[in-house]
Amino acid sequence: MISGRQTLASMERSLHDEQTTLAAVQSRISEVSRQLVEQQTLQARHYRELARLRVDSIASGAVLSSIDATERQVAALLRAREAAAKELAQAIRVAEENRRQLEQERTLQADALERAVQEADAAEAKTQARLDADPLYRAQRERGLTTSPARFVCRIALARDGAVAFEAEGIVTGEIAPEPRGT
Repeated sequence: MISGRQTLASMERSLHDEQTTLAAVQSRISEVSRQLVEQQTLQARHYRELARLRVDSIASGAVLSSIDATERQVAALLRAREAAAKELAQAIRVAEENRRQLEQERTLQADALERAVQEADAAEAKTQARLDADPLYRAQRERGLTTSPARFVCRIALARDGAVAFEAEGIVTGEIAPEPRGT
């Protein structure tokens, strides 16, 4: 039978393996994104050169300034994208640190739970040992009795002007169950 601690350790190993895989994939995505940005930048330069050739043939200064403005806009957008990627990477690092802290807390809680279970088991064993040492309890078990006889008595009296006006008594017999039952 697998204990809770063993199950938790197995889950943590699996989680660690998946996190390692995730980190590798994220690294690869970052690298591919960087390469894509480089390709897009290179492509923008090539388009600019093509546009310059075309503009030279047209000999229009307005087209060149528009192309330059567009190139600046593209460069600004690429810088903003890179800054957003850095912010996202920082947020991921913070989330990973939070996850590690939560995992440590979970481990501490699992240890506390295991100690509590051990204490409860020890208390149960101690109580059973005390009962086993009790000669009356052993005799009752040897006779096959699983309950103890019991009797509940309730008396009530009402007095008026110093005299008993009403008196009643009720008796219920039964047995005490060996273990709690009901709600």
